[in-house]
Amino acid sequence: MAEEGADDDRITEIDRAFHLTIASASGNRAITHTVETLWRMRTEIQDVRDTHKSVCHHDASVRHREHAAIVDALRRRDSVAARAAMRQHFSRLLEAILDATEQREVQALKLKSAASRARFLMSAQLV
Repeated sequence: MAEEGADDDRITEIDRAFHLTIASASGNRAITHTVETLWRMRTEIQDVRDTHKSVCHHDASVRHREHAAIVDALRRRDSVAARAAMRQHFSRLLEAILDATEQREVQALKLKSAASRARFLMSAQLV
């Protein structure tokens, strides 16, 4: 289990370096700052960290293919394809994170509703 955590940490650092390298290469400080801020959020906010880890754990091969498409477009100096590949990558990740968050919140609401129902039924039996 410790090895799995070490692998996750290594993969996370490689992923971070990938995104920061591209952001820095853009020469756009706003993009670099945005990527740095997103990575800080990912490490500093527990819900973001947990959700991102869950999403990335299930789609590592998809993420790898998306990164490869980005690198391929950059190597070909095809800015249109690179931009499209990056947007697809971020859009898919954002959708997956939103879906995971929604599922977690729906589950929490179901548990809360079940507890309320149980209290109501218990009080109805007391009457």
